[in-house]
Amino acid sequence: MQNYDASTLKCCIRGRSACFASTNCYWIFLRGLTRERRPWGGFMGQFQYALSGRRVVALDLPGNGYLHQQCSPLRVQDLVAHCRAQLALRSIEPPYGLLAMSLGAMVAVAWADAYPQEVAANVLINTSTRPFSPFYQRLRPTNYGALLKLAMLGAAPTLVLASEQDHLVSVECSRALARHWQCPLPVHAGAGHDLPLDNGYWVAAQVQEWLMAGPGFSVT
Repeated sequence: MQNYDASTLKCCIRGRSACFASTNCYWIFLRGLTRERRPWGGFMGQFQYALSGRRVVALDLPGNGYLHQQCSPLRVQDLVAHCRAQLALRSIEPPYGLLAMSLGAMVAVAWADAYPQEVAANVLINTSTRPFSPFYQRLRPTNYGALLKLAMLGAAPTLVLASEQDHLVSVECSRALARHWQCPLPVHAGAGHDLPLDNGYWVAAQVQEWLMAGPGFSVT
Protein backbone atom coordinates (compact mmCIF):
# COMPACT_ATOMS: atom_id res chain seq x y z
CA MET A 1 0.00 0.00 0.00
CA GLN A 2 1.26 3.43 -0.90
CA ASN A 3 1.75 6.27 1.60
CA TYR A 4 0.87 9.81 0.49
CA ASP A 5 1.58 13.21 1.99
CA ALA A 6 -1.00 16.02 2.05
CA SER A 7 0.46 17.84 -0.97
CA THR A 8 0.26 14.70 -3.12
CA LEU A 9 -3.34 14.06 -2.12
CA LYS A 10 -4.35 17.68 -2.75
CA CYS A 11 -2.86 17.43 -6.25
CA CYS A 12 -4.88 14.28 -6.85
CA ILE A 13 -8.07 15.97 -5.69
CA ARG A 14 -7.59 18.92 -8.05
CA GLY A 15 -7.22 16.51 -10.97
CA ARG A 16 -10.33 14.61 -9.92
CA SER A 17 -12.41 17.76 -9.59
CA ALA A 18 -11.43 18.81 -13.11
CA CYS A 19 -12.28 15.35 -14.42
CA PHE A 20 -15.74 15.29 -12.84
CA ALA A 21 -16.53 18.71 -14.32
CA SER A 22 -15.33 17.91 -17.84
CA THR A 23 -16.80 15.70 -20.55
CA ASN A 24 -13.25 15.32 -21.88
CA CYS A 25 -12.28 12.94 -19.09
CA TYR A 26 -12.04 9.38 -20.37
CA TRP A 27 -13.77 6.53 -18.65
CA ILE A 28 -11.81 3.30 -18.89
CA PHE A 29 -13.81 0.06 -18.80
CA LEU A 30 -12.14 -3.09 -17.44
CA ARG A 31 -13.67 -6.55 -17.26
CA GLY A 32 -12.78 -9.87 -15.73
CA LEU A 33 -12.27 -13.29 -17.27
CA THR A 34 -13.92 -13.58 -20.68
CA ARG A 35 -13.12 -14.60 -24.24
CA GLU A 36 -15.91 -12.46 -25.65
CA ARG A 37 -14.75 -9.79 -28.08
CA ARG A 38 -17.75 -7.54 -27.45
CA PRO A 39 -18.19 -8.21 -23.74
CA TRP A 40 -19.86 -4.88 -22.91
CA GLY A 41 -22.70 -5.33 -25.41
CA GLY A 42 -24.84 -2.20 -25.57
CA PHE A 43 -23.69 -0.89 -22.20
CA MET A 44 -21.06 1.49 -23.56
CA GLY A 45 -23.72 3.36 -25.53
CA GLN A 46 -26.08 3.37 -22.54
CA PHE A 47 -23.34 4.80 -20.33
CA GLN A 48 -22.41 7.52 -22.81
CA TYR A 49 -26.05 8.50 -23.24
CA ALA A 50 -26.65 8.74 -19.50
CA LEU A 51 -23.44 10.70 -18.91
CA SER A 52 -23.86 13.23 -21.72
CA GLY A 53 -21.41 11.74 -24.16
CA ARG A 54 -18.49 11.04 -21.82
CA ARG A 55 -15.71 9.36 -23.75
CA VAL A 56 -15.28 5.64 -23.07
CA VAL A 57 -12.44 3.24 -23.85
CA ALA A 58 -12.78 -0.49 -23.16
CA LEU A 59 -9.48 -2.23 -22.52
CA ASP A 60 -8.96 -5.97 -22.74
CA LEU A 61 -6.67 -7.57 -20.19
CA PRO A 62 -4.08 -10.07 -21.52
CA GLY A 63 -5.72 -13.47 -21.82
CA ASN A 64 -9.18 -11.97 -22.29
CA GLY A 65 -11.31 -10.48 -25.08
CA TYR A 66 -9.31 -9.61 -28.19
CA LEU A 67 -6.18 -10.60 -26.27
CA HIS A 68 -7.45 -14.04 -25.23
CA GLN A 69 -4.51 -15.80 -26.91
CA GLN A 70 -1.97 -13.90 -24.82
CA CYS A 71 -0.71 -15.19 -21.50
CA SER A 72 -2.37 -13.54 -18.55
CA PRO A 73 0.06 -12.07 -15.96
CA LEU A 74 -0.14 -13.52 -12.47
CA ARG A 75 0.31 -10.16 -10.72
CA VAL A 76 -2.30 -7.40 -10.61
CA GLN A 77 0.49 -4.83 -10.87
CA ASP A 78 1.47 -6.26 -14.29
CA LEU A 79 -2.12 -5.88 -15.47
CA VAL A 80 -2.06 -2.24 -14.35
CA ALA A 81 1.16 -1.71 -16.31
CA HIS A 82 -0.45 -3.23 -19.39
CA CYS A 83 -3.45 -0.89 -19.17
CA ARG A 84 -1.31 2.20 -18.69
CA ALA A 85 0.87 1.22 -21.65
CA GLN A 86 -2.16 0.70 -23.90
CA LEU A 87 -3.54 4.14 -23.04
CA ALA A 88 -0.16 5.76 -23.58
CA LEU A 89 0.01 4.19 -27.05
CA ARG A 90 -3.35 5.81 -27.82
CA SER A 91 -2.20 9.16 -26.38
CA ILE A 92 -5.04 9.05 -23.83
CA GLU A 93 -3.88 11.00 -20.79
CA PRO A 94 -5.09 10.85 -17.18
CA PRO A 95 -6.89 11.47 -14.97
CA TYR A 96 -9.33 8.68 -15.76
CA GLY A 97 -12.57 7.37 -14.40
CA LEU A 98 -12.37 3.59 -14.04
CA LEU A 99 -15.44 1.39 -14.33
CA ALA A 100 -14.53 -2.21 -13.73
CA MET A 101 -15.99 -5.51 -12.71
CA SER A 102 -14.74 -8.76 -11.23
CA LEU A 103 -10.97 -9.14 -11.91
CA GLY A 104 -11.00 -5.79 -13.69
CA ALA A 105 -12.14 -4.14 -10.46
CA MET A 106 -9.11 -5.55 -8.65
CA VAL A 107 -6.94 -3.97 -11.34
CA ALA A 108 -8.73 -0.64 -10.84
CA VAL A 109 -8.09 -0.70 -7.09
CA ALA A 110 -4.40 -1.50 -7.59
CA TRP A 111 -4.17 1.28 -10.19
CA ALA A 112 -5.62 3.85 -7.81
CA ASP A 113 -3.28 2.63 -5.08
CA ALA A 114 -0.09 2.84 -7.17
CA TYR A 115 -0.95 5.95 -9.23
CA PRO A 116 -3.52 8.02 -7.31
CA GLN A 117 -2.92 11.07 -9.50
CA GLU A 118 -4.21 9.12 -12.50
CA VAL A 119 -7.53 7.88 -11.12
CA ALA A 120 -10.35 10.38 -10.70
CA ALA A 121 -12.98 7.82 -9.68
CA ASN A 122 -13.53 4.11 -9.29
CA VAL A 123 -16.80 2.33 -10.02
CA LEU A 124 -16.36 -1.28 -8.89
CA ILE A 125 -18.92 -3.90 -9.90
CA ASN A 126 -19.30 -7.33 -8.28
CA THR A 127 -15.75 -7.63 -7.04
CA SER A 128 -13.92 -9.05 -4.05
CA THR A 129 -10.48 -8.89 -2.57
CA ARG A 130 -8.54 -9.80 0.55
CA PRO A 131 -8.55 -9.16 3.46
CA PHE A 132 -12.19 -8.01 3.54
CA SER A 133 -13.94 -11.11 2.23
CA PRO A 134 -13.48 -14.70 3.42
CA PHE A 135 -12.50 -17.12 0.65
CA TYR A 136 -15.86 -18.89 0.71
CA GLN A 137 -17.54 -15.56 -0.06
CA ARG A 138 -15.07 -14.34 -2.71
CA LEU A 139 -15.95 -17.23 -5.02
CA ARG A 140 -18.83 -19.65 -4.90
CA PRO A 141 -17.67 -23.22 -4.15
CA THR A 142 -18.21 -24.34 -7.76
CA ASN A 143 -16.10 -21.48 -9.13
CA TYR A 144 -12.76 -21.67 -7.29
CA GLY A 145 -9.99 -20.09 -9.31
CA ALA A 146 -6.89 -17.96 -9.05
CA LEU A 147 -7.76 -14.84 -7.08
CA LEU A 148 -5.13 -12.15 -6.77
CA LYS A 149 -4.11 -10.42 -3.56
CA LEU A 150 -3.78 -6.66 -3.50
CA ALA A 151 -3.58 -3.90 -0.96
CA MET A 152 -6.73 -1.91 -0.37
CA LEU A 153 -6.84 1.87 -0.41
CA GLY A 154 -9.89 4.06 -0.72
CA ALA A 155 -7.84 6.92 -2.21
CA ALA A 156 -10.10 7.63 -5.18
CA PRO A 157 -13.79 8.44 -4.76
CA THR A 158 -15.41 5.05 -5.07
CA LEU A 159 -18.83 3.68 -5.92
CA VAL A 160 -19.48 -0.02 -5.39
CA LEU A 161 -22.27 -1.74 -7.30
CA ALA A 162 -23.43 -5.29 -6.67
CA SER A 163 -26.01 -7.87 -7.71
CA GLU A 164 -28.10 -9.77 -5.18
CA GLN A 165 -28.36 -12.75 -7.54
CA ASP A 166 -24.64 -12.98 -8.35
CA HIS A 167 -23.81 -16.71 -8.36
CA LEU A 168 -20.08 -16.22 -8.99
CA VAL A 169 -19.07 -13.69 -6.32
CA SER A 170 -21.06 -13.21 -3.13
CA VAL A 171 -22.71 -9.82 -2.64
CA GLU A 172 -21.20 -9.87 0.86
CA CYS A 173 -17.83 -9.10 -0.73
CA SER A 174 -19.13 -5.78 -2.03
CA ARG A 175 -20.78 -5.03 1.30
CA ALA A 176 -17.47 -5.57 3.10
CA LEU A 177 -15.61 -3.26 0.70
CA ALA A 178 -18.26 -0.57 0.97
CA ARG A 179 -18.16 -0.71 4.76
CA HIS A 180 -14.38 -0.43 4.79
CA TRP A 181 -14.28 2.53 2.38
CA GLN A 182 -17.53 4.06 3.70
CA CYS A 183 -18.75 4.47 0.13
CA PRO A 184 -22.18 4.02 -1.48
CA LEU A 185 -23.37 0.53 -2.36
CA PRO A 186 -26.49 0.30 -4.54
CA VAL A 187 -27.52 -3.36 -4.92
CA HIS A 188 -29.60 -4.63 -7.84
CA ALA A 189 -32.16 -7.14 -6.60
CA GLY A 190 -32.53 -9.23 -9.76
CA ALA A 191 -29.33 -9.03 -11.81
CA GLY A 192 -26.61 -11.67 -11.92
CA HIS A 193 -22.83 -11.39 -12.01
CA ASP A 194 -22.71 -9.52 -15.34
CA LEU A 195 -24.60 -6.50 -14.07
CA PRO A 196 -23.80 -4.13 -17.00
CA LEU A 197 -25.30 -6.66 -19.44
CA ASP A 198 -28.23 -7.62 -17.23
CA ASN A 199 -29.29 -4.01 -16.61
CA GLY A 200 -26.91 -1.48 -18.12
CA TYR A 201 -29.38 1.38 -17.82
CA TRP A 202 -29.51 0.85 -14.05
CA VAL A 203 -25.71 0.88 -13.79
CA ALA A 204 -25.42 4.05 -15.87
CA ALA A 205 -28.12 5.75 -13.81
CA GLN A 206 -26.33 4.88 -10.55
CA VAL A 207 -23.04 6.34 -11.84
CA GLN A 208 -24.79 9.46 -13.13
CA GLU A 209 -26.52 10.05 -9.79
CA TRP A 210 -23.28 9.49 -7.89
CA LEU A 211 -21.30 11.92 -10.06
CA MET A 212 -24.01 14.57 -9.76
CA ALA A 213 -23.75 14.26 -5.97
CA GLY A 214 -20.08 15.27 -6.26
CA PRO A 215 -18.06 12.29 -4.99
CA GLY A 216 -14.80 13.16 -3.33
CA PHE A 217 -13.03 13.60 0.00
CA SER A 218 -11.15 16.30 1.82
CA VAL A 219 -7.62 16.57 3.15
CA THR A 220 -6.94 18.43 6.36
